[in-house]
Amino acid sequence: MRDDPDAYELRTTMTRAGGSLIDAVEGIGKTDGLVALVPDSDWPGSREEWFLYRFVSVVAGEDTAIADAVARRAATVCAEKILASPATAEAIERGEPGWRLPDGLFCEIYQLFFADYVAEFVHAVIAEKVKLVVPALVLADPSGQIADWVADQITAVLPMPCAEKNEHPDDPRSIVELARDMLQDAVVTALGLPRVDT
Repeated sequence: MRDDPDAYELRTTMTRAGGSLIDAVEGIGKTDGLVALVPDSDWPGSREEWFLYRFVSVVAGEDTAIADAVARRAATVCAEKILASPATAEAIERGEPGWRLPDGLFCEIYQLFFADYVAEFVHAVIAEKVKLVVPALVLADPSGQIADWVADQITAVLPMPCAEKNEHPDDPRSIVELARDMLQDAVVTALGLPRVDT
């Protein structure tokens, strides 16, 4: 992996963004959390826009590499999914202190993040290489169904903290703690890399 700078950068960025995703979700609603529900006093937009801005900033950062841009896109998709939840939208509107993302929604976001990240990376990078090497394939897949298929395959095999908790209900770790412990496995699975047992 270290011999391929692009692959190493992708893995590093995905691992960092995945960890930041967990931190962001864990901090939603906390007064000292990374994603407070109440905007700064000088924020000119709505609370929903504030949430979207903060969530994406925390998860993806401000770097400009392709892998970072893909992380921003995946984080935006996740934030929009969170905002689509009526309970979440209501908590954000009220600026409810101590509100916590439900475990089921967290697992949806976790899964969505990795699937969307890799699918968008396929769209943004691999598709460009395919256009150069095999131009006819672009005509066969003009709507990007190959990338969508890749995302579906990732979703099917991604290790999920909710599934782990269901299989081991006596595990004292929370869903968020499980997600943090499973992060490396999620990254290597999403990227189709072999696991390295330590």
